[in-house]
This record gives sequence, structure tokens and C-alpha cells, in this order.
Amino acid sequence: MLNENMFLRNFLLYYFASLLTFSSPAVVNDGLYSHSDDVVILSDENFAENVYSVQNAWIIEFYNSWCGHCRRFAPVWKSVATDVKGWSGVIKVGAIDCSTTGNLDICRNYKIKGYPTMRLLPPYASKNESGVEFHNQDPKALIEKMVDFVTEFNGMATSIWPNLQPLESLEHIWGEAKDHHKHVALVFEEEDSYTGREVILDMSGYKDVLLRRALKPLMVKFGINYFPSLYLLDANGMYKQLAEKGTTRDQFREALLSIRGGQVPEEDIDKEDHLIEESQDKDEEEKLKVTTRVGVYMQDLESTLTYLLRQEVAIQHDMKEDSVKALKKFLHILAKYFPGREHVKGYLWRIHTWLVTVGEELSGQDWLQRINSFQTPETYLSERIRWIGCAGSQLQFRGYPCGLWTLFHTLTVNAQRTESNDVNFNPRSVLDAIAGYIKHFFGCSDCAQHFLKMAESIDSEVKNLNDSVLWLWQKHNLANDRLKNDFSTDPRHPKIQFPSLEMCKLCHKMSSSQQNMDWNTPAVLNFLIDFYSKNKIISIEDDSDGSKTENLVSERNINNLDWWERQQRKKDIEKIWDLRESKKKTKKQNLRSGFQSNRKRVKVYEKYDLNESLVSEKTIKSSFGFSHIDLGMCVVFYIMCTVIVFIMYYHFAVKRCRFSMKLPR
Repeated sequence: MLNENMFLRNFLLYYFASLLTFSSPAVVNDGLYSHSDDVVILSDENFAENVYSVQNAWIIEFYNSWCGHCRRFAPVWKSVATDVKGWSGVIKVGAIDCSTTGNLDICRNYKIKGYPTMRLLPPYASKNESGVEFHNQDPKALIEKMVDFVTEFNGMATSIWPNLQPLESLEHIWGEAKDHHKHVALVFEEEDSYTGREVILDMSGYKDVLLRRALKPLMVKFGINYFPSLYLLDANGMYKQLAEKGTTRDQFREALLSIRGGQVPEEDIDKEDHLIEESQDKDEEEKLKVTTRVGVYMQDLESTLTYLLRQEVAIQHDMKEDSVKALKKFLHILAKYFPGREHVKGYLWRIHTWLVTVGEELSGQDWLQRINSFQTPETYLSERIRWIGCAGSQLQFRGYPCGLWTLFHTLTVNAQRTESNDVNFNPRSVLDAIAGYIKHFFGCSDCAQHFLKMAESIDSEVKNLNDSVLWLWQKHNLANDRLKNDFSTDPRHPKIQFPSLEMCKLCHKMSSSQQNMDWNTPAVLNFLIDFYSKNKIISIEDDSDGSKTENLVSERNINNLDWWERQQRKKDIEKIWDLRESKKKTKKQNLRSGFQSNRKRVKVYEKYDLNESLVSEKTIKSSFGFSHIDLGMCVVFYIMCTVIVFIMYYHFAVKRCRFSMKLPR
């Protein structure tokens, strides 16, 4: 009885503690962009309302926050967004992180296969509007692409869009002038010039300025012989030059702003307040502290599998014959050589067995539904993604790319140890399957191209299983050397030539000049086979440094319990009810035993049993089987939660009020 009560009380404590935890605000990861940037951060929660059926066009970057190429491109995308922020009434610049599970359906809908990918969506776009896809990452080319796109859809837009088409006659401009146009100006330019259209878009937020463009053939007869040039017009037909020959777009814009006193559009008035709030958010942001851990962690391998299967493959809109074949080969290698726990290996074999029966085409949605159906108590893969050995100093560093390299190394080593006595085994099969996966599914386009370029040497360099292990090690070190000074590299975890001298002294040897280190290849091979072998993989329980949870970064929101956690919680609840039923049966049995032991007091016991049954029935109806002590604990916890909520509300309300009083008016 004591154990049952203790179990009930512990469960209640856990339950109410969970309620308090769940009620706290979730930490939002904005990926490579923050709200202080001029890039609109899109997600599954705001994509439809911001993008579909709106009167402005969009240019959206579909990226992956762990992709090194995307991290290098992020400053360029920010600068482009800042350069064209005055165009937001016509075309907005956004970004969506396809590495986030919630954004999976959106990225799949747009058939995103590599990162970064840009898409231009017209005004009033629908969910089925595919737009224009392109990958050019030059800032000048990006802006010109936007101008061409807006020009193309200019006739389909609403009246709020500025007219980017050239004037057919100078007289037409006065037909467009309205009462609110206090200033009328013209840009004279060559036919292939972008300056006029860019300046028109720059000034689109200023409703008191009417700006049009006129092309060289029309203006030569009026004595205008240099382009581009900017003129101010008045109602009497007089022209005033605002900018001299050779003036740039920025100078044109500044000249136009000067004639209207330099006021800013209304939508920019609150920008300063927004920046103040953003600065405070950054000051309060929790800094991740990680410790470098050497070794292969089972948690990293399983997290890599989870992301690989449920995100990278599932994000594919449709997979054709070549992609399906590559997936079959890779799943066979995973099922055969993944050095994991039995329930994970069983899960991989179930996927592989089903995949063999799939035809030449497969959609990402069908794939995800099917692999989720294979989750059972005996064969399952946790949906939780967290990193230990691959943890970075920030969420966008290391993580999945590190885990993927680690997974590849364990596959080559496990194949070497498993198939070493099979003379008919193809030593290139694991590497070929890896290359196939990289080609068809790996999200970072730039990384995939580099890997596939290196993979061209597999046939000539790999003759046996030892060569397979060493080939991957050599190419990994080449990648480390190429990226050691890259923007995407974690400063807390610099890319080195692996293994370091501290990890394996025998692996290094001095060259004849005694200045440069060289590799002792046999020692390196022995080190790799030992380091990535199954019996050296560290589980969380084996991690003995005393900090099992503090370095588990990139973990999903605690509200999102994975399949196995939901099953465990369901079992706990069932156990609670079983205990309650057992307790009631025991009480009834004790009462009946008392009746039989003392017949002289049968009537008393019958009366007592009747009253007890009535009380028990009321208790069951009112509290679903909980005792008065249990109900008392519930009331206490309810009062505590209420008090805490009111204290938090009062604290933040007063803080917000004080902060508002400090803001300038």
C-alpha cells in the first residue's frame, strides 16, 4: 500500500511539474536569420497568411540551417534584403528553414531538392503556384532577377504597384499624375538599364512622388544625349536636372529624397522601437555552452538516422527511378551495417524489406507515412534529435553534417569487420551507396558537388575493404582542410586533420625535412577500425563525465513527445488505473473476511459495508478513484500553480509597463 501511494504521489508530482514546464514559453530558433534583419522569417505557422493571396510578390530562400553553403550565403541574402527593403510594398524578401520538421510539408510542396534555392512567387499566389526557381547567388544578379520578375507581372498587379514600363510619350506622365503627387520626375536611360526601375521601386513607398522612366530613342530628339539622368518636371513643362551624368542608383534616390525633405515612409516609423526590442531579446538569449567530447555517441548516430529518414528523404516531393534505386541501396547498407541497438536495426530492416517491393516512383509523403507505421514496441527509432559528440557552440553549427560523417565512417568500419573474410564482397558497395545518397538526397548542394567530385576516384582507389575505410578518412580530411577557414566552421570546434597527434601519436610521423607531419597509414587504419567499431560506441548511460544532459543541444521542444515517449506515458497511466482497481478489490475482500470471522456482528458489518459502498461509489463518481489525500494534493497543486501564474503575470506586466515608460515618445 505504501509503495502504491508513493507511486501515485510521484506521478502527480511529475504530472504537475510537466504542466508548469509545458506552460513556459517555447524557445524559438530563427535559424540563420533574426528579426533585426530585413529578411522576413517564414515558417509553417505564418507562411500561408503572408505568402498566399497577397498583393505583393515574394522572393523566398529555402535553406537548411546546418548547410555550410547556406551559412556562407546568409550575409549575402541579408544584404540583398536591406538593399531592397524599400520595395516591400511590391516584392518582399523572405527565408524558410527546411531543416525544421514543421516546415517539411512546405518545402516538399515546392519540390526543394538542394540548398539554398530561391523562388519568386507572383502577387496573389496560391498554394499550387510554383513560381520561378533559380540558384544564382550573385547580389547584383539577384536584384536584377527581382526587377525582371516584377516587370513581367507589372500588368497583373494592383494599382498600388508603381509602373515600371517605359513611357511611350512624355505627355502620358501628366495623365498619371494625381492630386497627392507633389513631385513628378523622370529617369532617362538606355533600354537595357536597370537603374530607372530600381529607383522607381526604391521610391514606391513614397506616395507623394510620381517617378517614371523614358528610354533613349524617345529622348534623343529632346536633346538628352547622356544616360542615365534624372529630371524633375513641373506643370508648366519645365525640366530641372537633379543628377549629373554618371550618377548611381543611390545618388538618384538621395536626390529625390532631398526634394521632399528626406521624410521616411510611414511603415519605417516603428523601426527604431523594433530594434530596441530585438536588442533586448538578444541580450536575454541563452548562450549554449558545450564541451568537446571525443568519441562516437549512439545518440548522435540515432539522431542522424532520424533526420535522414524523417526530414531529408521525406522532404522529397516525388522520387523517380534513379532516386528510388539509390534509396534502396543505401537502406540496405544501413540495415546491414548500422552498429546500433537491436530495436533500431529491426526498424531499418523493416523499412528495407518494404522498400524492396516499391516500384520506380515514391512520394515523400507516402515514405513518411509508411516508415511511421513501422514503429512498434519491438522495432522503433526515437523521433528525438539531440547531439552530444556532434554538439556545436550554437544550434546552427555541427549537428547533422558531423553526425552524417560519423555515420558513414561507422558503416565502412563495420562492413570491413563483417565482410573481411568474404572474397566475393564488393569493397566499393558501401561507398557507392553513400555517394548515391549524397547525390539524390543530401540537402547542401555545394557540399554534395564537392563530395561527388571526390567520389569519382572510388573505382580507381578502392580495391579492398581497408581501402574503403581509408578512402573515406582521406576525403573527410580534404573537406576539413577546405573548410577550416570557412564562415560555416564552428569557432569553438575548428576543423583539424583527424586524428590529431594527441589522439594517436603512432598515426603521425615526421617527414625527412622534420618540419611537416606525414601519416603512418597502417596505424591510421588500426586507429579508425578501433575508434568507429561497434564496441567503442558510447551510449548516454556509458557517458561518465558527470554531465549527461547539460550538453544535449538541438533538442526538440519538450511538448513534442516522440512515439516511444508517448507509449511509455500511456503505460504509466494504465498502471495507475490498475493500481486503483487493485486497491478497491483488496478493500472489499478485507470487508468480506471481517464478516465471516465474527458472525455476531453480521448486521453491523452489513450496515458498514452498505455505507462504505455508497461512500466508495460517490468517491468513484467524483474523483475517478482517487482518495481524499489524492484530491487534497490536487487542490494544493492547483492553488500553487494559480499563485505562480499570477505572480509571473504581475511581474511581466509591471516590467512591460516600466519598459514602455522608458521608451522615447
